[in-house]
Amino acid sequence: MAENVTITFSKHYFSSLNKLPSDVQEEFTKSTLVFMMNPNHNSLYVKPWKSNGKKTVVFEFRVSIKYRCLFLDLGCKHYMFILACHHNETNNGNKIKGFLGGTFDYETGQVIPDESKIDELVSEIEATAAPKEKKEKMLFDDLSERQLRQMRIPAELFPVIHKIPDIETLKALEEKLTEDTYNALLWYAEGDSIDDIVQTIYGENAIRNDSDQDSVQVKPFISSSFITIDSISEYEKILSGSLEAWRIFLHPEQRYLSEKNFKGSAKVTGGAGTGKTVTAMHRAKWIAEHLKNGQKVFFTTFTKNLTEDIRVNLRKLCPDSTVFNRIEIDNIDNWAVLYFQQFNKEDTVEYNLNDVWKKAYKKNPDPELQQTFFVEEWERVLVPNEAFDLESYLASPRRGRRQLPGGKKKKEAIWPVFQAFMDICKERHILDIQRIMIACIKHLQTRTTPLYESVIVDEGQDFSPTAYKLLRAMTSPDHPNDLFIVGDSRQRIYNHKQSLSSNNIKVRGRSYRLRLNYRTTDEIRSSALHILDGIRFDDMDGNEDPVSGYRSMIHGNDPVFKTFPDEIQEVKFIHSQIEQYREQGVQLKDICLVSASKRQCDKYKGMLENQGIPCITLERERDDRSIDGVRISTMYRVKGLEFNHILIAGVDSRHFPQKYLLTPEMSDEQREEVLKTNRCLLYVSMTRAKMTVVVTAPGEMTELIPTDLVK
Repeated sequence: MAENVTITFSKHYFSSLNKLPSDVQEEFTKSTLVFMMNPNHNSLYVKPWKSNGKKTVVFEFRVSIKYRCLFLDLGCKHYMFILACHHNETNNGNKIKGFLGGTFDYETGQVIPDESKIDELVSEIEATAAPKEKKEKMLFDDLSERQLRQMRIPAELFPVIHKIPDIETLKALEEKLTEDTYNALLWYAEGDSIDDIVQTIYGENAIRNDSDQDSVQVKPFISSSFITIDSISEYEKILSGSLEAWRIFLHPEQRYLSEKNFKGSAKVTGGAGTGKTVTAMHRAKWIAEHLKNGQKVFFTTFTKNLTEDIRVNLRKLCPDSTVFNRIEIDNIDNWAVLYFQQFNKEDTVEYNLNDVWKKAYKKNPDPELQQTFFVEEWERVLVPNEAFDLESYLASPRRGRRQLPGGKKKKEAIWPVFQAFMDICKERHILDIQRIMIACIKHLQTRTTPLYESVIVDEGQDFSPTAYKLLRAMTSPDHPNDLFIVGDSRQRIYNHKQSLSSNNIKVRGRSYRLRLNYRTTDEIRSSALHILDGIRFDDMDGNEDPVSGYRSMIHGNDPVFKTFPDEIQEVKFIHSQIEQYREQGVQLKDICLVSASKRQCDKYKGMLENQGIPCITLERERDDRSIDGVRISTMYRVKGLEFNHILIAGVDSRHFPQKYLLTPEMSDEQREEVLKTNRCLLYVSMTRAKMTVVVTAPGEMTELIPTDLVK
């Protein structure tokens, strides 16, 4: 690479490059390498981009007869690639909106508009804003210039900001302001602190550069929209995988968390679409790159299908096989079973224990206690406390579970049910997954060295307390970077409650929250959260997990909630909606129909196929995206996936929640738990969508969806 040359690639550049044919992409790669060696090489035909005589920092170079690369000359031998396109498109100003005119701001990575454009903004505010009396405060009167600079807002925009009278006027200016400036002002207007705003947008280790262009020391931009390199080897490393944005670009806070050398365990929470899994994968890669020979990092999640997706994506993220081979990937249950089989050849895991519980339940002396009570008591009290004898059961705490009427005497009376359950399992040589994990924990504790140098946990809200004890046993406690856990309690759909500190996982001072949603529109996000109104959610460590500051970066249409007289009319509407997507150029594989049960999924699939719509049911295996067809999925299976368009069908009051989940014998506590889980399922299903959500019901809409959402 030419001496002192630095190149910054914008996210938009790789996005535009990824849309071009593969042979054209190769031509761009060759030309880019020539540019890196000599930005003025004659073969590139570098020239200023045509801008009708306006001041510009935009240039172009020729890749081939038909294709061009547009870039910014930032001075100091620093260039920013902004667009890969056909030469006919270089005349389209909309393609490079935001790069016309003005000067470049090195701290924010933004081009500041010319003075004339700033005057136009001020005039627009004065023309559209509601009149205010002179004594009445403007929206940002209390923001000093020092505070605005602290929020990384360019000084040239101060006159505009101090004339904004109210939040409605600010929202009307969204398309005229840069993304970072608009979000910073909106969040401040809604009550966020300046420190929280700066950390959310620019990350905890935000870089402050000298604004003097002649003395600036070129560093990577503090934004998720740029990546900066200063060597050919770095560029080749990027090109060694696919050009998917998630692999190349991280928000500064995500990068900070994925590359920080923690003194112990760390926890990251965040709403759907905030990039928790992406951060965890980058974390695994960073850890693996710094391991010594023979050391391993374990990446685990809760379900098998998510494990396969993560394996494929980590392979893309780690083109160096040496690094990838240092990462072991498996869902926690499967790992436990495989490890258990190494030292116990007699017993096997059994997930369906209903027959065993039926036989054990015959020992129940109290007909008011249903079989479901004993299953839950086993999972929430006996197993977490390893209370496998009466004495231990009597002494066990009941965290998160109501006290048992009758106390000690009642426990003694019902103990024969649990004893019978364990006796039957022993006779059949079977164990439930929780006792498999306990056996693994005891075996790991006999080791003199930890099995893994580091453990990365995705979907941490779904892990049981016993699973966390197992994770704790895999690596040394209070060891640098021992555990890295990401999760969102609003997506807890398996009814497992946990307290990290209770399982000797200490994250105090190392707990973080991601707040920017990159997947769904803000309209989808707010509607999905509305379904969860009034429910308290924890942060996986006993504290409340707030929703404040959780924002989406994009806008779109409001989700649609519709009811129909019957299923025939409902499916007729769904069919017309799919055809409407088709007319808009949407591929069927980018549409997913979600319903509560496999039975309902099969029913909707059959009805759509009868109308000529090809459908593919999502099973445990990874979705083959090469095959077109509307995806059909249960609410559980769709977890961790994303589609442009989500159709949620069959959420009427007769079918959702499913009737077998609610019985007359249930306690109020059990009923509320079922309703909460089903609200979370709706939240998970809606937030799989990137663009649109349509929710339908053949009859009255379920009570779990607020009436003000149903049109």
